[in-house]
Amino acid sequence: MTIKDMFTIETYEQYKLDNTELTALKNLIVLARERLWLADAYPSRPPMSLEFDEELADDQINTCRESIDVLNRAISRYTSNKK
Repeated sequence: MTIKDMFTIETYEQYKLDNTELTALKNLIVLARERLWLADAYPSRPPMSLEFDEELADDQINTCRESIDVLNRAISRYTSNKK
């Protein structure tokens, strides 16, 4: 099952993400956008931003790891329900 499969109209109710999963997804999208902001500037330093930082604080790293775990569990649960 792909993420695309989880967001079709036919599977929406079966695979609807709860609030924790939606928050985790939002966190990882922000992280991906920040990584792209860094990558787009490489090898130079990225332009100043009020939205992103070049380094992550420990609490931000923990939030990212927790978000990954939440979404991995959700994908695993949805994949096992599909079989």
